[in-house]
Amino acid sequence: MQKIRPALELVREELGVEHALASRRLYTDGAELLYEVSDHLDGEERIEPRKVIVLRNGQYVFREVVERYMKQISYDSDGVAGYANRVLLPGWEVADIAVKPDVNFGQPYFVHNGTPLSLIEDALTEGVPCEEAAAAQGLPEDQVAEVDYYLHLAG
Repeated sequence: MQKIRPALELVREELGVEHALASRRLYTDGAELLYEVSDHLDGEERIEPRKVIVLRNGQYVFREVVERYMKQISYDSDGVAGYANRVLLPGWEVADIAVKPDVNFGQPYFVHNGTPLSLIEDALTEGVPCEEAAAAQGLPEDQVAEVDYYLHLAG
């Protein structure tokens, strides 16, 4: 939080983005907050490619490296300042799990059909076999098996 608060204030004050954490132009590399900037000339955007900077110190970073991770986030169609409206959760190799504010009250769900992740977790915790839990919710069995695997790891 020591690095995040000053960076958010910078975005809010100098760049005019009120909800920076949900902005299409905000990225993270896990340790630093990054922000996409465009070169402007008299209010018109130049042809040059946009750049990404580290907010804390203003250093430029390689845009391609950051974009690889940002493909997991979908944004609304509200122009350049569009906000995140769906995030595919990282860490899942098989299951496609996402969060979206207007689906399941923002709780994680299976992209396949919208089944809440908690519904499958509860069934597996109660001892329902993966095959049955998957069939009951119309989910691919391998996705439910991955949830079961992580539940057993968590212990």
